[in-house]
Amino acid sequence: MLREWSPGVQAELRAIEASAERARLALACVFSCSEEFEAARIRDRVERLSARLIGQMQIVLGATSLVGLAAFLVVLAELF
Repeated sequence: MLREWSPGVQAELRAIEASAERARLALACVFSCSEEFEAARIRDRVERLSARLIGQMQIVLGATSLVGLAAFLVVLAELF
């Protein structure tokens, strides 16, 4: 059995539905179809992921360089 909603609750529900419709229309103005929206989301995720991976690779490269330099200095010290 369905409940009867009070007029205040009904007004709130209508306001929420209107807000959701405005949000859909605003999104439709930016992207002409859902495929464009999904492509934009994927591009954004790839850009964020690649930026994070590049940062991690720079840390690994720096650490590897320091270890290589330390090993070179140890070998050089053994020769002299």
